Amino acid sequence: MTSEAKNGALTTLQRLFKPFLGGVKGAKGSDDNAVIQSTYESVTKIAAVMNERARLRGLEEDETGKVKALGARLQETDGERILALTEYRVSADTGANERAQALLKECGEIRQEIDDAQAVARGIKSRIEGLDHDLVALRMQYRRDLGIFLTAIYAGLIDRYNEAAPGVAEIMLQMAAVRRVMNKYSAGSGAGWNGQVLLPGMKAGDGGRIEPMLDGGAAEFDREANKRMDGIVAEMNAAGFISRLD
Repeated sequence: MTSEAKNGALTTLQRLFKPFLGGVKGAKGSDDNAVIQSTYESVTKIAAVMNERARLRGLEEDETGKVKALGARLQETDGERILALTEYRVSADTGANERAQALLKECGEIRQEIDDAQAVARGIKSRIEGLDHDLVALRMQYRRDLGIFLTAIYAGLIDRYNEAAPGVAEIMLQMAAVRRVMNKYSAGSGAGWNGQVLLPGMKAGDGGRIEPMLDGGAAEFDREANKRMDGIVAEMNAAGFISRLD
């Protein structure tokens, strides 16, 4: 991989993930590039091996193609040799015999080229198999390194969510309380929200069941929303607002 391509790939990783790194513990400031760099190193290793394997496969195909072309050439040349040899044995034409001997030598050279191409193809195939073996370990390293990086990003985002979600939960409870106040005073419009809400609970690395942080269908949600509504209504009534006009 060229330096330009490498820098472009690193820039892509930075552009994609650097906005998330603010929530990753231990990935602040100059450590940002270190986190990305460590992940990218395994990517470049596996890419280099895969590129080399692709190059060798192309060379193997070239050698295999040579064997096929040389085989056709050998068949044609050997056919010419047999014709010349037949002519010599039938007519004792020395020129035909010389031609047959020259073609015999040419056939031997072609057979050697075929043997060489087949041997080279086998050698290249052996190298490809070696790279395939290397790729097994490299793929594991690649997935491990990338997994560590992405898991850190994921955990950091969960931390950011857990920091922000309580504020969102409080806003939702306040909205629910205001909707209830609207109903009590028969005034206002609650359009724009159907009253449903579910803020999931999150804990990085926990594969078990995690209770929701806020569930609009739970009794606890009603209690908290009603508590806020009661506080609003009490102050409104104290200020002279009337909820029943009949």
